[in-house]
Amino acid sequence: RYSSNIAVWDFNDGYFWKLFNPKICLELESAYQMFNLKKSTNNPITVEKSTVDFKLMQRTSNGSNQPQKIRRIVFGKDSVLANRYTWKWKEKKAHLISYPSEIAQLIEELSKDKLQKSLDLSAYVPSMPYTVNLNSKSKGFQYNNSTGYRREVKRERLTSSFPTTNDQVSQRISLGVSFISVWLPLNLSNSSMGTQASNQAHKHSLPNSSKHLSYNPVPSSSKRTSHNPTTNPITHSSNNPFPSSSHHSSHTTVPSSSHHPSYYPLPNPITPTPYNPVPSSSNHPSYNSAPGSTNFSPAILKKYSTSIPTPPNEDCVVCLSPLSGASGFQTSGNMLSGQPSVVIELTTCKHIFHSECLLASMTSGNSFTCPCCKEIYGIKTGNQPPGMMTSTVIRASLPGECYTCDTIQITYDIRSGIQTQDHPNPGSRYSCHGFPRIAYLPNDKEGKKVLKLLQIAWDRKLIFTVGDSVTSGAKDTVTWNEIHHKTSMRNYHGHGYPDPSYIDNVLSELKAQGVS
Repeated sequence: RYSSNIAVWDFNDGYFWKLFNPKICLELESAYQMFNLKKSTNNPITVEKSTVDFKLMQRTSNGSNQPQKIRRIVFGKDSVLANRYTWKWKEKKAHLISYPSEIAQLIEELSKDKLQKSLDLSAYVPSMPYTVNLNSKSKGFQYNNSTGYRREVKRERLTSSFPTTNDQVSQRISLGVSFISVWLPLNLSNSSMGTQASNQAHKHSLPNSSKHLSYNPVPSSSKRTSHNPTTNPITHSSNNPFPSSSHHSSHTTVPSSSHHPSYYPLPNPITPTPYNPVPSSSNHPSYNSAPGSTNFSPAILKKYSTSIPTPPNEDCVVCLSPLSGASGFQTSGNMLSGQPSVVIELTTCKHIFHSECLLASMTSGNSFTCPCCKEIYGIKTGNQPPGMMTSTVIRASLPGECYTCDTIQITYDIRSGIQTQDHPNPGSRYSCHGFPRIAYLPNDKEGKKVLKLLQIAWDRKLIFTVGDSVTSGAKDTVTWNEIHHKTSMRNYHGHGYPDPSYIDNVLSELKAQGVS
């Protein structure tokens, strides 16, 4: 057992925080202390095939330009990790996967509770729709709240120790063994309170799966929403839709931050009202039944370009050959006869290319992108698998003085399936992890604008894609597609509110996908 607190480092994979192993934590902590004390100017640093920047608190894996947030948490000397244990769940292939550090601490507390042996994880992290039931102090099962699918859960010994620190326990973590949830007033987690108060308060911190707070969705005030409580919910879905999971109307209405002490007041529970997802828009095209084809038609290029009879004395930026000569991607036979390629100028951005170079760089039948400035011509579509998008309004304000309205809650649900010709490995299965995924927007003018654009992006199959996960290494899985979402109401880990720049940022990301 440690005689002092420990420093733990996590990274966020887009779903939830994941724990670095003790060895990497030791490397990160050592480098961080040197950087913090200004004894080293080495920043960023390289750790385990990734680049870590302490100023930005993010890491970028080698071979990927997509940064991931990192964080440092100080746990008390009596925590489960300080005692060199953690909690894991068993994957289908018998591989054990660690729970996020705070969830592991919650399960540890559950194992010591003499009265309660059940914990609904969706009350803390909506992307984890599971309930943990323990039958001993070291074993139990995890159940999917929707399907009832059961996985083994066990407490496992760590092979090495986390780095120690003299720093105080992080504010979001309680002192001693107890973990303070959102129902405990923030001042009880201060260092002056001690472990006894934490233990007493903990009696109220683990929610009973049938009694924890509920934030009930209410019909949106948007004219796109049905207000008739007898009307069946309408969903914004792609092709091959399926019924919404039964737990949407329950666990998705609970804030994801309830596993931390509350920096902001939580809304009071309200009377349940019917769940009315926002219907799909009828005034914009849907490409769900006709995803982008890999057979590009020259007609779309002709529509957005003009021919230049006398090209400038410059090189084509695609093939690096002179514009006045033949294209490096020539397919018409002009190269054999010595004839130059056709040179075109794009109508909006005015960049100039060999027509055959531009044709060679295109993959979609609905649109193309300028290789120089990324201007999108036509309507861009992606390879997002079939699924369902719903939205509703909950009577809770986002934290921050600028948010005085209710909150829009978006739910995305995609199931595993078979890849098509638009995916990397046609005929192979693709997996889905962390679904249903939930995101939040303020229910004001700007938030409603973003919601409308997200619905268009969903119709165009741009919200998600199929590929390899950089963080988990999982192949052929559904991942986010460059349009960031706020997956938490409160900003404990960089994916919540308040964030005054988020609306502008997401509008820019949507515009980059051709949605504006």
